[in-house]
Amino acid sequence: MIMMHSFTSGEFEKNLEKVFSKNKDGEYSMCFSATLSIKTSRQIKVEGCIGHVSSANIKGANVSDTVEGIGGTNTWKINSLSTNSTFAFFFEVVANNTNQNVPEMQNNYGIVQFITNYLTCSGIRKTRVTTICRFVTDITSNMNHISASFDEETATCLIARKAALQCSTEDSSLVLRWIDRTLIRLCQKFADFQGNNTNSFTLPVQFSLYPQFMFHLRRSNFIQVFNYSPDETSYYRHMLFTESPKNMLIMIQPCLYSYSFNGPPQPVPLDAASIKTDTIILMDTFFQVVIYHGEVIDRWRKNGYQDRPEYSNVKFLLNAPQMDAQDLINGRFPLPHFVDTEADGSQARFLLCRVNPSKGKQGDGVNVLTDDVSFQVFMNHLRRLSVEA
Repeated sequence: MIMMHSFTSGEFEKNLEKVFSKNKDGEYSMCFSATLSIKTSRQIKVEGCIGHVSSANIKGANVSDTVEGIGGTNTWKINSLSTNSTFAFFFEVVANNTNQNVPEMQNNYGIVQFITNYLTCSGIRKTRVTTICRFVTDITSNMNHISASFDEETATCLIARKAALQCSTEDSSLVLRWIDRTLIRLCQKFADFQGNNTNSFTLPVQFSLYPQFMFHLRRSNFIQVFNYSPDETSYYRHMLFTESPKNMLIMIQPCLYSYSFNGPPQPVPLDAASIKTDTIILMDTFFQVVIYHGEVIDRWRKNGYQDRPEYSNVKFLLNAPQMDAQDLINGRFPLPHFVDTEADGSQARFLLCRVNPSKGKQGDGVNVLTDDVSFQVFMNHLRRLSVEA
C-alpha cells in the first residue's frame, strides 16, 4: 500500500516502479496465496496473530482459549508476502498436567514451528519451515530469567501492534490508559525500589529504554488521530502491521541527527533541547524525512553564503543532510515524504510535534507549545505510581 496526493506525482511513479522491482535472480520480490501454520510442543498454545492475515478456522490441540488479534486457529491465510512482511504471534504456556498451575521449570523447553506455504510469481509453490526452541520458565519463581531475556525493542513493537488494533474498536483514551497500566505493572514487577520512595526507583539495563518507547508511542500517529484524516490513520496503522521491528521503532520513536561545524553528523535525542539555532536537524520518521535549518543556518542560506567561495564550509554543511536524506528516501519503500523547512517555517510542525517538549537549560533548544507533558514529567509520574504500596 502506498499513499500519495496525486497519481501524476513523481513520488507515485517511483513507488510504482519499486512495487515491480526484481531481486538479483530476476524475480519479483513478492508472492501470493500463502498460508502459515503453527505447530507447538504440548505446553505451548497459540493465542493469535496480529498482522495482515485472515483466519483459516483450523482448530487443534495447540489453540488457546485466549484470543489475541486473529485467534481461534493455528493456521492463517495471507493474500501476499514481500521481503518486509512480518507477523506478531502470541503464545500461552500451559501446565504439564491438571494438578499444576504452572509448568515444571527445570529443563523445560518449548518448541514452535512455523510452516509457510506460498506461490511465487513464476507459478511455483514453495514451503518454508522455521523451527525455534526457547527456554520456558515461570515468572513467579524465576523472575531473573525473564528479566535477563527481555527484549525491550520487540516488546515495544508487540505493544504497539496491540494498541493500534485496539484503536480500531475502542476510543484512543481507553487505549492510552491500557498502555499506561501495562507499563506500570511491568515496572512494579521488574524495577528495584523501596516502597513509597521514588528516589530509589531503578530499572534493569534491559528495560531502560522501554518507558521512553512507551512515551513516544502514546504521542504517535498510531494512537493520536487529531489532525489526521481517516485515510492517513489507516495507512499508518497498515504499515505498522507490515514492517520489520527496526522500521516500526523508527515509526514510534523517529531518529534525529544533528549537523554542525563542531564535527561529523551525530545522532541526538528526540528532544526539543537538540534543536539549536546553529545546527541542521535531519529527522527520519519512516513516513517523512525532514530537514530543519536552525535560525542562524537559515539566515546564512537566505543570504547566499553557500555561493561564496570563501564560505565553502557552509555549502558543505548545507549539502550533507540533503545527500543523506536522498540516501534514506531511495533505500526505502514506500518512499517517504520529503520536507525541507527552517525555524518558524510552517512545516517545522512535522519536527516539533514529535520531539520531547522538554524545558532545557536557558538558551538550549526551542520552546514547543503543547499540552503534552515532557518525558521527565512522565517518568516522575511513572516512578510515583510504581512505588506506591
